[in-house]
Amino acid sequence: MKFKRIKKRWSKEIQALLNKSGVYVIRDRFSKEVLYVGESHTNRLKKTMIRHFQSWNSNSKKSTLKYIKEFLGLDIGAGRTYDLDLVEIAYKVTPKNDAIELENDLIIKLNPRDNENKKEGLGFFEDPF
Repeated sequence: MKFKRIKKRWSKEIQALLNKSGVYVIRDRFSKEVLYVGESHTNRLKKTMIRHFQSWNSNSKKSTLKYIKEFLGLDIGAGRTYDLDLVEIAYKVTPKNDAIELENDLIIKLNPRDNENKKEGLGFFEDPF
């Protein structure tokens, strides 16, 4: 995977991910710190990835979700969002069945800052029951 700066959520390159499955990595454009690793195993790679770059309208329900998430510390809604001008993205289109495993491998390898389960290491793969 090669990191690229994507200037628009609707660029031709991003549009080409419609109806595809795979993984993506978001990192800080300047410090190169890996911020987030995600996946789609349901042929929604484009939608899953670009939700991290949506703008929030103060008059929408989305802004309420963002407020709850940021100020109350609850993890709801679309998840973390990033300024497209400040990040680089790498992605890999994969078969549906490979996306989750590759995401897990990348989380362990890259230790992304914003993934919930990253600090648990291999423990989050284990069945809790």
